[in-house]
Amino acid sequence: MPMDVSSLWQKRAFLFDFDGTLLDSLPGIIDVVRATESELGLPHTSDEKIGLWVGNGAQMLARRILSGRFEGDADPAQVDRVMPVIMRHYNELGVHNADFYPAGLELLKALRGRGIKTALVTNKPAEVTHRVLEHLAASDAFDAVVGGGDTPRIKPDPDMLWLAAERLNTAVEDCVMVGDSSNDTQAAKAAGMTCVGLRNGYNHGRPIEDSDPDWVFDTLKDLLDSLENA
Repeated sequence: MPMDVSSLWQKRAFLFDFDGTLLDSLPGIIDVVRATESELGLPHTSDEKIGLWVGNGAQMLARRILSGRFEGDADPAQVDRVMPVIMRHYNELGVHNADFYPAGLELLKALRGRGIKTALVTNKPAEVTHRVLEHLAASDAFDAVVGGGDTPRIKPDPDMLWLAAERLNTAVEDCVMVGDSSNDTQAAKAAGMTCVGLRNGYNHGRPIEDSDPDWVFDTLKDLLDSLENA
């Protein structure tokens, strides 16, 4: 890891993951999984296990609900039938039981105050992402938003990050990706971007250091303190 953190703040744009990075969304996702399981007559999954399922998009969440396994080895035809159920519960429940982590909005404001562009890049379906932002009165918090379905592939593939950089009119080498999981780190490396890992998110129960981000911080507050001290 580089020693001089000030180089981080010379970048022109910061891209952020949503669930587990900026957003404490697990309570709402638990609600979605519980409602889906009840409607399908499936046994309820523990809160802890659901926490390990977060971060790979709604299709994978459907596969994990159906199989009860992290690997998500479910019949694709069943997944297609279940997706409308999950999306309905996402829109009815998941949107309303989520909130920004402490210092999240403050960090976004501080970045934009320094002329650094911001983007949201999340595997969460774009439709749900925009509804969450509207619910939190944060639709104007980002210069660009890229959600699941906006590109053919989701993270850890780099497509979403490239689209965000394009929408920000910023070269990839001038972008930083901030996330809490290996999906974010792998996507950043594949896209040619600097990556920051946060320890306090949803990384399927594994240390964020295992994915070798360029920088690691405990929380958004620590990232904000680094900016203010730069």
